[in-house]
Amino acid sequence: MKTLFENIRPAICQELEKATTSIYVAVAWFTDSTFFRILENKLNENVQVRVFLVDDEINFGNYGLDFTNLENKGAKIHKITETLVHHKFCIVDKKVVLTGSYNWTNKAATKNRENVVIVEDAEYIQPYLDEFEFLCQKYAGTTNKNELGANLKIISLHQQIKFLEEIISQLETEKQSVEQKINHFIHLLHLRLDHLFKKLIDLKEKIAHEIAIKTEKKEDYKNWEQAKSDKKHFESAFEDYKQKSISNQKKEKVASLKKLFKEIVKRCHPDKVQPKHEKAATELFKKAQQAFEDGNEELLNEILEKLEKGIAFDYNIESINDVEFLEQLLLKVQKKESELLEKLENLQRQQEWKIITTYDDVEVYFSEQEILLNEQIKNGSKL
Repeated sequence: MKTLFENIRPAICQELEKATTSIYVAVAWFTDSTFFRILENKLNENVQVRVFLVDDEINFGNYGLDFTNLENKGAKIHKITETLVHHKFCIVDKKVVLTGSYNWTNKAATKNRENVVIVEDAEYIQPYLDEFEFLCQKYAGTTNKNELGANLKIISLHQQIKFLEEIISQLETEKQSVEQKINHFIHLLHLRLDHLFKKLIDLKEKIAHEIAIKTEKKEDYKNWEQAKSDKKHFESAFEDYKQKSISNQKKEKVASLKKLFKEIVKRCHPDKVQPKHEKAATELFKKAQQAFEDGNEELLNEILEKLEKGIAFDYNIESINDVEFLEQLLLKVQKKESELLEKLENLQRQQEWKIITTYDDVEVYFSEQEILLNEQIKNGSKL
């Protein structure tokens, strides 16, 4: 490995001149005609040249180099428009990588204080080969598969799945938090205000009844019927809430959790797996136990599904090279992300959530409602 702070341009030229099969370049800006001429010569020697550059005035303006000349000789020049790729590396013959702060510009060669590291080490170079392959897929829609020995589609699928799995994890956490806050709010709402709602509805029904009897008007009798219907609806809803007590809900959920956990234990208990999977099974078993204790049904379902598919132990997306399986997995995680987003949006559209997010302290809301309901009851009593 060589680290250079001086005479960088000659060192890069020397490495480029050694190329016999390929030169892969990823730099933000390229205005140095010295490097340009070497690439021209290498193309004449049938060396593969592929370059990624930012699509701007520096590279492709009136005073830029004539990259069409390289393309006419067989080079692949890729303009990146949607983002600023700030790479500054070059791979020569898949054996040497040149990287550092140095852009391929005249300013870098003559004015700036720069650095370059030149490394000839297969383990060190591989990540750069992988990144260049990613650039081909992401910004060129092509592949260097034959040259780089990497499957572009698999790399792309790995990256998409990993990204979505992280998003899904965040969405699940957020959804669980919103649900808990809404359920807690509803519970407090019933405790604090149900008795006042009942008083007000009883009073409205009583007043409507008295008016109807007094006037004997058809419209007033209709209002009384509506008041009775409202009262019945409230009493029914109140009774439903009492029936759906926390203890009953817990019993139902615990039964479901137990069933899931039992199925997981059958497949991943450390005593029941092959020795090579014992460590992974132990970790997964602990994870399932914690999910059971936390009441996390979604996580238990996810663990069971992976066990059923045989991908739970030593699960590493990058170790899976079956394109068809990865494509199906990608569709699945995309669907799961979409479903979670929809569920979260539905929760956040609920009136309870709007109240929760409007008030820093929901006790203020309950106090306001108590005052309002008491005033309505008081005014109604005067009629």
